[in-house]
Amino acid sequence: MRRDHADGTVTPEAVQLRADIAGVGSRSIALIVDMLIQVVLLLPVLFVALGDGIGGMGEAIAITVIGFVVLWLYFPAFEWLWRGQTPGKRLQGIRVVRTNGQPAGMAPVVVRNLVRIVDAFLLPFLALFSMVVTKRGQRLGDLAAGTMVVRERRLSRPQVVATGIQETQSAAMLDTSAMSER
Repeated sequence: MRRDHADGTVTPEAVQLRADIAGVGSRSIALIVDMLIQVVLLLPVLFVALGDGIGGMGEAIAITVIGFVVLWLYFPAFEWLWRGQTPGKRLQGIRVVRTNGQPAGMAPVVVRNLVRIVDAFLLPFLALFSMVVTKRGQRLGDLAAGTMVVRERRLSRPQVVATGIQETQSAAMLDTSAMSER
């Protein structure tokens, strides 16, 4: 079952907004990319731990902290700092937003990633089932946080079409003060 658009949100100006919902495939590819990045970041830590053996309490604490940061803070940190994207999501052209289309913000990002422990690691089939049956393709973390993952639209540069303008004049020089919305 494929959903191209979520039901639109109506703004105070009575404009209906629609979002292209990211599919299970693009979200899965993004997750695989992010997990590969995490593995690459953890390999040096693993080599130190296995190669040298953990020599003391300080080294054990350092390895634990680095592991925690890479495994548990990766997703919320990127999604908050990169406005709803991780490297995998950016590569796939998808982004986490609130269900009303607004940027997710810190609190929803933290909530959706705390629930990731359950729906991605403990019950992954439940997360997949949830994404397939919900109208907005939401996993449990998205439902708890009021977020969804959408495809970003690739906007091309707007073309200015006007008659009677010499090719050397730029669009910025056009006087649009007499124009109205109608």
